[in-house]
Amino acid sequence: MKSKISRTIGIPLTRSGRQQKIGRIVTGGGCLVVTGLGFSILGVLAIAAVKLIELFV
Repeated sequence: MKSKISRTIGIPLTRSGRQQKIGRIVTGGGCLVVTGLGFSILGVLAIAAVKLIELFV
């Protein structure tokens, strides 16, 4: 009964289900380590782009 209600409203009614849903939202469905690595690489690229722009200005 609980599972049918959860599927209908789209919100898990169990604690573990809610935690899993929040985890998927935070990481985009991927591994947190991989997501963190991706953000780190984007940060480095952004800093490099700013430095390059400063060279030409």
